[in-house]
Amino acid sequence: PNAADMLISQYVTPTFYAPNVSWLVQRTGMNRYHDLMISLNGSLGNHQHANGISMELYGKGYVLGPDAGIGRYLYSGEDYNEYYSQFPAHNTVCVDGISCYPVMMSHHAFKLLSAYPLPSVASDSVPARFFPVTYSELYFREPESCSDQVRTTGIVSIGDKGGYYVDIFRSHKVAGDDKTNDYFYHNLGQKMMLSATDGSSLDLKSTQKLAFAGGHLYAYSYLFDKFSALTRENIKAVFETDKKDGSKINMTMWMKGSPDREVFKALAPVNLEYDRMAHEPYDIGRQPVLTFVARQYGEAWNHPFVAIYEPSTTAEPSEIASVSYFDATGEDSIAVKSFAGICVRCKSGRTDYIFSAVNPKSPLSYRNMTAQGSYAVISDEMCFLGNGTLLQSTSFKITADKKCSVLVFLNNGKWTVSCTGRCRVTVNGKTIN
Repeated sequence: PNAADMLISQYVTPTFYAPNVSWLVQRTGMNRYHDLMISLNGSLGNHQHANGISMELYGKGYVLGPDAGIGRYLYSGEDYNEYYSQFPAHNTVCVDGISCYPVMMSHHAFKLLSAYPLPSVASDSVPARFFPVTYSELYFREPESCSDQVRTTGIVSIGDKGGYYVDIFRSHKVAGDDKTNDYFYHNLGQKMMLSATDGSSLDLKSTQKLAFAGGHLYAYSYLFDKFSALTRENIKAVFETDKKDGSKINMTMWMKGSPDREVFKALAPVNLEYDRMAHEPYDIGRQPVLTFVARQYGEAWNHPFVAIYEPSTTAEPSEIASVSYFDATGEDSIAVKSFAGICVRCKSGRTDYIFSAVNPKSPLSYRNMTAQGSYAVISDEMCFLGNGTLLQSTSFKITADKKCSVLVFLNNGKWTVSCTGRCRVTVNGKTIN
């Protein structure tokens, strides 16, 4: 209800049909080609799939990381029952290859733990359509495997023509006997390049894994042309789309490596969601979908899936120079084990440090930066604390008695603060309440 009033151009609350963006452009004044958007889809009510926490990514005028659609014969037929309505057809995490629950009238919603900005929040100084940082944290109990899943997603702007996505997915079985956690991501395009972050080969080999014969959902057997590599290296994937007009759109993904990790490149059945759209960059209904899978053997809570995504075009190339990762120290050993730290260096010279932790009981530190919160982003000209009480660096300090979200950034040459609760903010030695 009231979905149109819950939208921010750089953030979409979790019940939005991402491909239908034309009315959103008119309502918010968002820039179709430069603004970014995340859609997070759950399963509550009619017309729902078994998808856990499914993510769609928008960029450069298209839903580049789309939902698979509803099958060739709408809500009937084997392809819908076996693939399009199931976990492997969505951008989500499937546990032990068995994650599933009834589709259509489904009652397996996720819980919104925290988000920024809050729905319909705007002010005279910070218009609703511009927040340089947005994020959300969702929790889901996957019923078939009895697993806890937390997905933290965010958007960080880089200038006026784009930015990047943050996706951190933690998953583990309550009983602690995880066999595998499979991270699925599907992207538009005709070509996918998969390598180590430094450009070296992963020695991908043809594989028969990811199949019903492995004791998995039959949806796994819909994947084909599968290649895989066992690696603990940080990886980089580039999904390349050749448009009808001769230009290109790329989605680049950087993912942190991990012990006991296997990565796959594969093809999936055609995407039928674009049949509802007014335009498409190529004949999507005839092109198999580029599919990336990261398989974590064992739990994926202390070995989460940590990814950065950036859309770019021929005319507007990637702004990211490199992505690396760091660990944190602190007294909360549980939060330290599942902590995710990302360092994004831009070609402009800007560096962003991203902290992610699940309900930390005490501060976590890296170098001269300290945070106690679910999410934080720190750079020279901006800092953000998500659902927390402390964030400190050499230039900024944020403290709050109760958990809240606070954004401090330069807006037209002036320091601007946006917050969801009472806090104290210090910037370059000056403190305000």
